Amino acid sequence: MGRENRMHTLTIQELQSKIVRLSVLIVFLTGVAVAISVLFPLQKEMRAAANAHFSHTLDVKELAVDQYLARLVDIGRQIVSRTQIRKRLIQYNLGEVDYENVRAFSDPRLGDALKEAPGALGMVRLDPDLNAVSIVGTPPPEVIWEFGASHAETRSLFGPVETEGRLVVFAVTPIFDKKGERHGTDIVMFDLAELGALLNGDAPHPSNVSFMVMDIAGAPIAFGVFPGQTKMKMLSTPLPWVRVNDILSREKQVIVVPGNDGQERAVVSVTLNGSGWVLVQTETTDTLYADARQSLWLFAGVIVLMIAVGAFAMVKVLNALTGRVLLSTEELQQKFIERDRVQHQIIQAKNEAERANQAKSDFLASMSHELRTPLNAILGFGQLLQIETKESLSTQQREHVKSILEGGELLLGLVNQILDLAKIEANQSALKIEQVNVKDIIDDCIALSAPLGENRGVTVKSTFVDPAIALKTDRMRLKQVLLNLLSNAVAYNVDHGRVILNAYETTNGYLRVDVTDTGMGIAEDKMGAVFNKFHRFHDDPELATEGIGIGLAVTKQLIDSMSGYIDFESEEGKGSTFWFELPLATNNKVVIWDDTHRIGIEAIDHDHQHIVALINKLDHEHLNDDDLRRVVEQLISYTEYHYRREERVMEISGYPDIDRHCRLHDQVKTQVQKLDEDWRNERSIDKLKELQELLHSIWLDHVIAEDIELMTYARGRELEINQALLDINAYGPR
Repeated sequence: MGRENRMHTLTIQELQSKIVRLSVLIVFLTGVAVAISVLFPLQKEMRAAANAHFSHTLDVKELAVDQYLARLVDIGRQIVSRTQIRKRLIQYNLGEVDYENVRAFSDPRLGDALKEAPGALGMVRLDPDLNAVSIVGTPPPEVIWEFGASHAETRSLFGPVETEGRLVVFAVTPIFDKKGERHGTDIVMFDLAELGALLNGDAPHPSNVSFMVMDIAGAPIAFGVFPGQTKMKMLSTPLPWVRVNDILSREKQVIVVPGNDGQERAVVSVTLNGSGWVLVQTETTDTLYADARQSLWLFAGVIVLMIAVGAFAMVKVLNALTGRVLLSTEELQQKFIERDRVQHQIIQAKNEAERANQAKSDFLASMSHELRTPLNAILGFGQLLQIETKESLSTQQREHVKSILEGGELLLGLVNQILDLAKIEANQSALKIEQVNVKDIIDDCIALSAPLGENRGVTVKSTFVDPAIALKTDRMRLKQVLLNLLSNAVAYNVDHGRVILNAYETTNGYLRVDVTDTGMGIAEDKMGAVFNKFHRFHDDPELATEGIGIGLAVTKQLIDSMSGYIDFESEEGKGSTFWFELPLATNNKVVIWDDTHRIGIEAIDHDHQHIVALINKLDHEHLNDDDLRRVVEQLISYTEYHYRREERVMEISGYPDIDRHCRLHDQVKTQVQKLDEDWRNERSIDKLKELQELLHSIWLDHVIAEDIELMTYARGRELEINQALLDINAYGPR
């Protein structure tokens, strides 16, 4: 036996060693694969990023040089635009003034204009015969006069030319009169020293060089300035390591060319507007890609470290796991048995819950008959006794009959309240939505409620007088809500107190109704439970003894089902105001859920009803930013949860158009998330309304036009659908 144990231990140790070695090898190979799959694309991306930055610096220089050259042209045009000097030239050409006159008049004024032009060395003004009528500063060489004047109408800049040890360029501007007749030419000579500063004055590295190339009759020449220098000059050749033809043929593309000095260089170029010059930028690849190489080495080092740490951690974990027997076969079997038992209990609990729900429905149906019928019979017989001649019953008997009737009516009212609450909670309370005149309902409720307070001197009045306001709601349920609030206001009032009902329109399409009393008010520590079932405002048994504390719970659920909102304000010892809002008949933004929106699949209808309620909440003005944020988050979360459930129902039902429907779901989620993101960035009413309008239109179209088709395929598969939704229901909305 001991020998077998030793052999068994040896086998486990060998297995442990093999598993450790294999795991380390797997970690190593995985790390190598990750390094290869990541580093090569990363290197390519980093080089591309460096090239993009390299091209961007050229774009910046291109913009600066274009602006510089445009400024030179503008200076020439501004000089020409000086009216008095131009007029004197025209007079000279027409013989109205002589040469000395035009020269004496023009020289000082052109000199003043030239002083305002940065970089201008001098200029000459030529008449149509190419004679100089004005010379200011250092005149342009005469060799440029005829060439510049003859091409002035097609080109504005000429050069560069090296003269007197500096590189210059000429801005040539023709001079026209108002009739368009040409009277001469201005040639302004500029020093290109400022251009040199633009090209390489802030070069990040000595290997970064920018210069110009000009192609003249197929013979490119170059000019520019090197880093650390400020003087522009002609370059005998662009540079020995640059192939000019490659530069001119591959504009705005970064190319790498080998150099005579053994270094590779990246080159990019762009043609400048108007001048015909090509701007070229070069940099050694060692400098350009230095950051990329450094990052790659760092990343590779991190990967190597991660491989080493992973291998070490794997060895430690495997040693711990394989160093003992984790679970015996019997223990595993016991776990499987326990899992099956728990699953069986879950299914049993679900089935029992369904049976209990069905029993509740059956109980409600039977209670309606078993309780209401005998109560109505008792009340009927009591009323018959009450209308008998007075001689038939004694005074004591008539008091007994009155007590029977009062007790029976109270009991019937309590039964009706309980049935109402149960039906609303089970979504069995159907609404009849119609246009309802508010004043008629309020007047009826005031008339019914006023007698309740007469014996205690409590007055019930309404200040609402507008006969034209209409609501989109359920007439009977609205009346029930008003009677509940008015009866509470009377019951919890003080003797000789007042109950006042007021109503007015809100700015967002609702009618707000306030019911204010002068009663005892509600203690602050009890305010949070006001709308709870079986809750009483006060512990005093002599105060409002009738009822079982479900009237406000029923009222709140009715208001919620009619797409409204209810709340209250109260101060202990002074009274309370209970108020609610319901949508006006003209409010088309609110959807009131009724039987017309049901598709017949219980789970889907429940989701739709909940989502519509959340959409309606977005329109309530009393919600603050935090409340709105929570509603939007709940809406997005529940929408995704609903889509998972609905798509599962489609799979079970064999819905043929499931792919298109799923794409529609994706589109809705994308639109909602985009609007939600916009609203997060800009918390404005307009963004919120845009989100609500989108959701309103999407859900109406989605429910009416799309989901209604699903019922045809789901019919008869209710049990299978409910079973399939168990896993999704267990997690709920994310």
